[in-house]
Amino acid sequence: MPSVPAARGARSSAGSSSKSSTSSSSSSPASAGPSEEVEVVEEVIEVLVDEDGNEIETTKSKASSNKSSTTAGAPRTTAQTTPKASVAQRKPTTPPPSEGISLGIVIPVAAAAVGAAGLFYALNQKKDTKKKTSRRNEESAEDDSPVPDTFSADDFKPASDDVREQLMRQFQDTATKEVEKVDRSVVNRCTSMLRTAVEADLSGKGLGEEGSCVVVEALAFNNQCLRCDLSMNGMTGKAVAHLCEALESNGTLVELDLSGNGVGDEGAAALGALLQSSTCALTTISLSNAGIGDDGAKALAEALAKNETLTHIDLDNNAIDYDGSVAIANMLANNSTLAELDLSGNYVGALGATALAQGMKTNEGLTELRVNGNDIGDDAFAVFVDALVEQENNSLKELDLGNNGAGMKGAQALSRLLMKGCSDETSSPASTTDTDTDTDAAASSSSSSPATDDDDATSSSGENDENDDKADTSPEISSSSEQTDAVIGGNLQKLNMYMNEIGDEGAKLIADALEKNNVLTWLDIGGNNIGPRGADHVSRILSKNCGVLGTLECGYNPMGSEGMQSIAEAIKFAKGPDPMKPNAPSGVTELHLGWCKGGAKGAESFADALRFNESITYLDLRGNNMADEGCVALAESIRVVSDSLRKLDLGYNEIKDDGAFALSRAIKNNPEGSVTSLLLNNNYITKFGEVALQESADFVREMRRDEEEEEAEDIDIVF
Repeated sequence: MPSVPAARGARSSAGSSSKSSTSSSSSSPASAGPSEEVEVVEEVIEVLVDEDGNEIETTKSKASSNKSSTTAGAPRTTAQTTPKASVAQRKPTTPPPSEGISLGIVIPVAAAAVGAAGLFYALNQKKDTKKKTSRRNEESAEDDSPVPDTFSADDFKPASDDVREQLMRQFQDTATKEVEKVDRSVVNRCTSMLRTAVEADLSGKGLGEEGSCVVVEALAFNNQCLRCDLSMNGMTGKAVAHLCEALESNGTLVELDLSGNGVGDEGAAALGALLQSSTCALTTISLSNAGIGDDGAKALAEALAKNETLTHIDLDNNAIDYDGSVAIANMLANNSTLAELDLSGNYVGALGATALAQGMKTNEGLTELRVNGNDIGDDAFAVFVDALVEQENNSLKELDLGNNGAGMKGAQALSRLLMKGCSDETSSPASTTDTDTDTDAAASSSSSSPATDDDDATSSSGENDENDDKADTSPEISSSSEQTDAVIGGNLQKLNMYMNEIGDEGAKLIADALEKNNVLTWLDIGGNNIGPRGADHVSRILSKNCGVLGTLECGYNPMGSEGMQSIAEAIKFAKGPDPMKPNAPSGVTELHLGWCKGGAKGAESFADALRFNESITYLDLRGNNMADEGCVALAESIRVVSDSLRKLDLGYNEIKDDGAFALSRAIKNNPEGSVTSLLLNNNYITKFGEVALQESADFVREMRRDEEEEEAEDIDIVF
């Protein structure tokens, strides 16, 4: 067959069958003899023509093996043929969508590329590590200074002022960068609020230094804002200085909260200058956890020595040491307007407490003082409390001395403070008889108190006759008794001695004092290592007090079941407050005995006491390991009668479903006297117990609504 020229546009390549002209196999005429296979390579060229007549060439190759018969002895050949039709005769065709680059080729190639990139990155990282290591080796080789075998005190000297300034600058730079992340809409919204609000709560907005500087300027244009809370906003001393500049044009703001900000000594100095301004109307400043040290405390103390408007300042959780304490003590000696001072969580120490004691001797205005957690120690504690005993005006009403390491000396000083008025009268011989008579009168008047209720039932008429005789024969003694009741213990109404070390003997001293004290209404002696023997003295506080003590915290003391039983017996017959006689003596209303190792026996003792007690409204028995046994005993008392008890805390007691079911039955059986708040958190109650308790609460709610309608109270159960 004559050869036909290849179609125009065809490409040929050595060793590639996909870019050659179309060929076909030419078979010889059949002849006798054996036949052999002939390998045939088929090549196809497709030429596409678009609508404008332009030719688009697309090639596709395919290799196949065909069988053909050849004459024996004929050589094996590969024949090539041209397409049967010319290019012009071919119709334009569109390749199918599936014809493209095969995924079987793309995926391996992509994987190889990714692997190569990873290998290249690893090699570069290894080179960089080698360079850094060699550079460090060269630097260490240049430094020939020997490494000391030991260190001296000079090696641990505090950072110099330059280093501190550098660190502070870095802190401020960081704060500024954080401000850039703050949404400007937040700043604009806070500014708009502060321009018109009467009470502005902007706490926790994350304004930072720059945002705060912008926002606080609005106070200069607000003449009606009374309270502003800017706590937890990342403010620095610079921002506080801007705030003070704005407040110089504001004469209405009375309360300012800057707690949780980086006020520092710089900001405290700016506030001190503001407090000395004639336009300042602030009465309350909260600077808790504000990074204020001795210098800042000095600036504030110097300002308060002249200021006559501020009545409350909160400086807890700062870094005030001895120098700052001395400055505050000098201020207290001269200031008569400051009523509340909080120095908790600082570094006052023994020396600072001694200095504060001297300032408190002549102070005439302070009513609340908190010095909790200042590591004062037993000796300085006694000196400080004795200074309060010597104070003439008795202005102090609340005193917080918790967590200060007080021991026996501190307890002795406290007993003198709690008997302040009584000790003055017994010091003179002329008043000895009156004091004894007053004590007898107080004992006779307490015969109607909770602990002697049974005796009253048997001999009430005889005692009334004796009291009438005393009133008729010695009216002067009765008036003296009223004066004594007014002064025993000064004006101290609230005392916090939490987490000290007074022990059993200290509890005895305080109990002796409280038998005569008739002013103290709130006492916290929790965490003082009071054991079973000390619990007997605590029970005297409950049974022989003049009837004014309303709240007693004795938690975190290892009293055991024996001590819990003693206290339960003391409150067993306590009477509640009489609405018709508000000044009449009554029993304790709130009793906290959490984590006292009472066990199931201790819970059973209180279950028996609650059957008769009429004063307890809140009983805290957390963490006493009473388990289901103790819980069932308490539930039985609640089921029978519980007119006064409204809140019961039984958390952390390993109570399971049996205890929960018992409480559920008790609540249903006594809907009128059921508690309104039952705390059962951190026990082992499952969903079954929770559902039972919730159903009982719903039942009581419906019962109360049917009977009392709008006055019904819901039972709050916390798991």
